[in-house]
Amino acid sequence: MIARLVLLAWLSASHSATLTWQWSANNVKATAFSVQRGDNMAGPFHQIATVPLTSLTYVDKAVKVRAKPYCYQVIALAKKGASSPPSNVACAVIP
Repeated sequence: MIARLVLLAWLSASHSATLTWQWSANNVKATAFSVQRGDNMAGPFHQIATVPLTSLTYVDKAVKVRAKPYCYQVIALAKKGASSPPSNVACAVIP
């Protein structure tokens, strides 16, 4: 009944973060993914995008500051406000 999400993130010198994830639905009727960003592994996290269920990647072009960690998690969203537990947290720093 619970979706399992596994997230990977990497940053580039071009000031963007590429996120990619895998998930296993386990009977969850997800409709989209919520991509969330925070300043550290513990959060707090804030939604920066909602992407369709058919997409397993997102590029965050709002990454600006060098030597600052950017941490992300993804949540599968279902109808009527239901959601999966958050994915693992993936952090990276602009080189």
